[in-house]
Amino acid sequence: MPKGYTLIEFLVVLGLLAIAVGAALLFLTSILKGTNQANISAEVKQNGQAILDSLERQIRGAKSATNLASLPVGSSGGVVLLGGDNSNFYLACFSPTASLNGAIKTATQVLGGPVPTASDYKTISNTDTVSGTNITSCSITASAPTSSLSGDIVVVSFTADRAVKAPTRADFNASANFMTTISLRKY
Repeated sequence: MPKGYTLIEFLVVLGLLAIAVGAALLFLTSILKGTNQANISAEVKQNGQAILDSLERQIRGAKSATNLASLPVGSSGGVVLLGGDNSNFYLACFSPTASLNGAIKTATQVLGGPVPTASDYKTISNTDTVSGTNITSCSITASAPTSSLSGDIVVVSFTADRAVKAPTRADFNASANFMTTISLRKY
């Protein structure tokens, strides 16, 4: 009697091998998706926190804060801060477009100089349209102090999302909300 495998035995082994390889690929794919999601979420949160920290340092050193009376083109709100050297420091939210990330931008007006235009503003966030951070639902407002012992109050809130041209797969979606209320020092 000849020794060897029948066609049925060969097909059964081949089927079991295909199932094992398929399960391994499915497992590896799910691990990679989870890693992508974790990396994107961490990057968005890190960028959002860096923006918030930068704004807080800049706002705390100001003498006073008022809402922008005249908004730069493309912005949706902002404040002007009077610095210690009597220069004006502008903060504004710029809305996203189909080709540009939304951003929080700053500009400085030297004493007696012209009011900054939209092109004078510099971003404080990563604006790369693929790997950067898209700032949405942004609001920066100033209000009067609640007592004579405190300074003006600035409220900053925004949502940090994945960049506008980032891959649209579900594992590349990430969003984080940020909000803080900062009371200026009373000098």
